[in-house]
Amino acid sequence: MIEQIKESFLSEFPNGWISFSDSNVGGNKTLFIRFGAVPKDEIPNGIVQNDPLFSILSIESDLLIKHCNGSLSIDPKPGSFLAMDRVRTTLRKKKAKNEEDVVKYLKNYFKRVRKIVAENADNVYGRQRYSQDYFS
Repeated sequence: MIEQIKESFLSEFPNGWISFSDSNVGGNKTLFIRFGAVPKDEIPNGIVQNDPLFSILSIESDLLIKHCNGSLSIDPKPGSFLAMDRVRTTLRKKKAKNEEDVVKYLKNYFKRVRKIVAENADNVYGRQRYSQDYFS
C-alpha cells in the first residue's frame, strides 16, 4: 500500500517528497504520511515545515483516513497584516473498506491538491525561491 500511495503522490508532484512513519500509541497502529511539493534539499533551512505544501495525513489500523495538518501557503492579500495566507487542502475523514480503497481515495486527493496548487501557482508563498516546475 505504501508504494502505491507514493507512486500516486509522485505522479502528481514528481519533484515533491513524501515520507511515511508509524506509531503504536495505546495499541492502535497509525500510519502517518507527510508530503510537500518542493524537493527537500531546496526547502529553506532544510525544515520540511517550510515547504509551502507541507501536510500530514494519517491512516489508522481500522483504515480510517484523516487530514491532520497542512494547507498551501500563499502570499497574503494586499493590506493584510499576516505574513502569509493559506488555501485549504482538506480531506474528508473516510473509513476505507480495504487497502485498495485507501490508495484510490488518496490518489483522488492528490489530484485535487495538484489542481489547488496549479490554480494558486502565482501566489505560492516564497514563490521566487522555487522553480516554476514545482507548482505549474
